[in-house]
Amino acid sequence: MDIVMRSTEGVVKWQRRTILYAFGLLGFGAAAAAGIMHILNKIENNFQIQSKIIKNLQIEVHDLKTEVALLKNSITSYSSHHEKKKSSDDDEYLTADEEEEVEEKLDPTHRENEESIQALDEPEFFLQIDKLLDGTTEQQHEACKLLNDNTDKFQYSSDFWWRIAKASHSEGTIAESTGNKESKREHFDNAYIQAKRSVELNDTSACAHKWLAITCGARTDFLGINEKIQNGYKFKEHVDRAISLDPMDSTCYYLLGRFCLEVSMLSWIERRVASTLFSAPPTSTPKEALEYFKTCENLKPFMDNRYHMGKCYNVLGNKIEALHWLDLAAEMPVTTATDKVCLEQVIELQNKLRY
Repeated sequence: MDIVMRSTEGVVKWQRRTILYAFGLLGFGAAAAAGIMHILNKIENNFQIQSKIIKNLQIEVHDLKTEVALLKNSITSYSSHHEKKKSSDDDEYLTADEEEEVEEKLDPTHRENEESIQALDEPEFFLQIDKLLDGTTEQQHEACKLLNDNTDKFQYSSDFWWRIAKASHSEGTIAESTGNKESKREHFDNAYIQAKRSVELNDTSACAHKWLAITCGARTDFLGINEKIQNGYKFKEHVDRAISLDPMDSTCYYLLGRFCLEVSMLSWIERRVASTLFSAPPTSTPKEALEYFKTCENLKPFMDNRYHMGKCYNVLGNKIEALHWLDLAAEMPVTTATDKVCLEQVIELQNKLRY
């Protein structure tokens, strides 16, 4: 469909040039030529509008396909769980006590911890999940498993859905650090759908909007130019909403800084696409991005923000200040897959500026 629209638009432009040339040769008046041009311009504008509609539909179809895939996985997991339970109930070789004894021998500490967390009420459960999500890679894996195991219990909780979106995003980042692009995309797509669900359940949740923005940004690598531009507007919309709900969240200012820096570095082609999709395409500068990164640093410093401060100073031509912030970033502890990926970027830019 895209090819047809581009081809048809090209024909309209060719016809317009041909008619103008013909009118010039035949000596017709300017008014007649202007009339024909007005008609052709209307036709071309109609094609551009239809092209935008088709692009939006393609994005919606992609999101629906991802949601269907997620639902299929949930149904499969649910069926598998109940089949295993049924098989266990019918087992003639092990009693319930014997099965429990075998499980405890395999990993008694982990099993006891998991059961104790699952038995908690919502506030206490989320408190434990938050500790795991902010912990090591292994703890993040555990948090993701616990959240997936409790989907039915908390399916109407917005606070549950942005946390599981955060967990899925962490799993995607872990996959990225190991070079598994398929798994990365799957987890990022799931995280986006889960964050959307969180916002649907509670539009006044700052964390829900923040994680919808983050998961929007995470999908950028898998989108075409048109989709990237449109996704950028969604990203900015939800970051702004999150800040209006919680102006003290440092991460949101970091996200705004990322947005401004990316916009300031858009290629000519990307700017042209943005101008056709929107009446007022986004504009920004590295200086504006730097101000947001400084706000984040003052509220709560973290490695990725300091890395982007260094990146900003480098773009602005201040090599000394860039290295200062990169050195500060490199001194921060590495506990998660996100930290690991960020540290690699820090070292790469350090080496580029020093040698």
